[in-house]
Order: sequence, then C-alpha cells, then structure tokens
Amino acid sequence: MAEEGNEAVTVEDNDYRRDDGQNVDSRRDPARWKPSWTPDEQRRADSLHKALRRTDQYTTLTARGVRPLYILSGPPGLGKSTFVEDIIARHHEATVIARITGRITAWYTYRILAEQHDGFTLVDDADSAWTDPQFVDIMKQASERRPVRRIHWGTSAAPKVPTSLPAWPEELLQKLRDNNKGELPKTAPLTYFEFTGSVVAITNLNLRMEAEKAPRKLGLHALLDRANYQDLGHSTGDIQLLWCERLNYDERLLEKMGLGIEQETEVMSFLRREYRNAHAMSIRLMVKIAEHRRDAPDYWLEMAADELRPARQHRP
Repeated sequence: MAEEGNEAVTVEDNDYRRDDGQNVDSRRDPARWKPSWTPDEQRRADSLHKALRRTDQYTTLTARGVRPLYILSGPPGLGKSTFVEDIIARHHEATVIARITGRITAWYTYRILAEQHDGFTLVDDADSAWTDPQFVDIMKQASERRPVRRIHWGTSAAPKVPTSLPAWPEELLQKLRDNNKGELPKTAPLTYFEFTGSVVAITNLNLRMEAEKAPRKLGLHALLDRANYQDLGHSTGDIQLLWCERLNYDERLLEKMGLGIEQETEVMSFLRREYRNAHAMSIRLMVKIAEHRRDAPDYWLEMAADELRPARQHRP
C-alpha cells in the first residue's frame, strides 16, 4: 500500500481480493490496465470496492432464496442493474424468471409475483412505485422472514389472473367452482397467494430519506425493517469517476467489450481528463466512449467529445 502523500499510487493486484480471499485478477494476464489514485482516492475506492462486495453477497443470497428481499438504491449512472445482472449470471445462482421495469404499478407487480410465486424476480427502475402504499405493502409481505409468505391484495378489486396459475390456493379455487356450478372460469380475481420466491429491487431513490418524508403514509419504515437494504450513497463527479474506475477494474468491463490494454488505457485516461466536462459521469458514458474507441478508432476522440455536455465547445 502507498505511503501518505500527494503522489499517485497504482493499484497492486494483491490489494483487492474477493471475500473468499481469491485475487480478483487470478484469471487475467497481469499486463493490464490499473487505475492510478492518490492515497485519498484509493481510500475512497477501497470503500466502493467493499460496497460492491456487499452487493455481490446480498444479490447471491437473494438469488439463492436464502433472503426474501434485497433493495439496492443509489444515484443514476452507477451501473446498478448491470452489476446485479452480472452477479446473477456469474454465479449461476438463479435465472431471472421475471424482470419488471419501467413504469411499475402495484397491480402489475402483484400479478407478476403471483405468476412467479416460487421463482426469482428482479424489479428494476422502480422509482415511481415506491410512492404507492399498495406497492410498498406488497413488497413488505414478500419480505417476511418465513419460508412461505401470504401476499394479499388488500382490496375487493383484486387483479384478475388465469386460474391455471399454480399460485392459486385450493381454497379459492374451490369457492370459484362452488359459485360456477363446478366449473372454473378462465380468469378470476386473486385475493391472495402463497409466495416462496425472492425479489431484488433496484431504485435511484434513497428509501431511508423517502421514509422520513412520509413515515406513516407509505409504510417504508416497516418495509426497511424487514428487507435487506443497501444504499450506495450520494454521488459527485469525482466519486462517479472513481466508481467507473473501480467497477471497470473489478469487473473487467472494457476487457469484456473486446478492448485491448492500450485501448482501455486510452479510454480511461480520457475519462479522467474530461470527466468534469461530462453532463453526468456514469458507467453508461464510459461504455459508450469505449464503444467509440473499439468501433471507430480514427474518430473516437471526436465522438467521445460529442458525448460530453452541450456547453463544451468543440469544432464540428
């Protein structure tokens, strides 16, 4: 490790190990890009590295079904979804049977969880849903620490779902038969179902802060008491840069895109020089610039400049 001072330090391969003690680069050629950080930057990068390892642990435990619900929050552009999906693919702990994203509603979430009552579900980009007390209540019921959880809709107007779904309790099916001369309708309101699956939810909102804004209305405090919750903290331009460097170093993102060490070094050096000119420093921006370097080597610098904020002046 580097001594105190203002000089830059280069990350050594044996400085960063996974939780099992294995070197993160044990399968990679040692001739590789390494970030150069000041001692203060390295301390902050160490903290980010530890946060990523906790994310790895939480996601793996939830994908295995050991934990019922894990919520990951953090500012936009950190690559939260990509990182979580990579963990699932790398560990082969589960197949994402259902992925809910976009404008998520309580009705749609209830239906998907019923369809995948014994599987793994990824709820992504769910910012608007966390202001809906009914969505929060569904997540709270799903997060109870017992092998089998009962999820109720909570109102008389329960979503209609196919009666062929395995999630239907026999008690409700029998009532439908009794009311329909022994026949089952194709669809019917599902007032409750048994849930043995698990959920990872990703959001840009700091839910602890949201809980303080409306402590009683939403029921977020009760949800966070039950779920595993991790917030990746606030973000500034320099933190975002460190995050990109840390994640690229740990997960070999640019290498996986097909960039050689020289190309990777050029891209990461460009980001370090120009990150203050970016409208928003993010994993997405790093990936786009890396794509330009890979696909258009003669024009990538000009194309990279196009990705920076409009206020930046550059020739057409």
